[in-house]
Amino acid sequence: MSVTFTATNAPRTTTPCRWCVEARDNGTGHDNGHGGCCNPWCPGTVSTSTAPEVNLSNINAAGMLRLLHLPTDNGIMWGSLDCAHLPALRASIMRALNRDRSHLVVNASSTPAGSAGVRTEVEGNVVRLVRLGPAVHNCGNTDEQTVRRLRDLDALATWAQVRGLGLSWD
Repeated sequence: MSVTFTATNAPRTTTPCRWCVEARDNGTGHDNGHGGCCNPWCPGTVSTSTAPEVNLSNINAAGMLRLLHLPTDNGIMWGSLDCAHLPALRASIMRALNRDRSHLVVNASSTPAGSAGVRTEVEGNVVRLVRLGPAVHNCGNTDEQTVRRLRDLDALATWAQVRGLGLSWD
């Protein structure tokens, strides 16, 4: 899962679906009656925002939202700011770039599959122990990554502010 920050109501451009183009080039596409050929629901085109985007993992987004004093109550990872609030956001970003961010630094770690416990399964006279839980990998977060993400968010907020747009994340 991830959280994407982007400009609200940014201009969009329509481009051909790259999967349809590939399917037609390979001779594997079949017209679906809607203009597309890569699957039955594809219209053959993709509407793409012209705005830059900043995409963060959920854990990094939560840390960034807290650092910038944006709401994260009860795990809510979505929200928006209108253009009038972007100067205050940019000021928060500048303050965050110039203060201690060590609480966001996380070392990479892995938890192997089967670390969540065991359950027993009985088949006839045989009792088996089955390990529970998926493998979990935390890629970590360095201070340098936090600084880069803050600068990316500032660039996005600047882009939106210049165009009179807001900012949203979900």
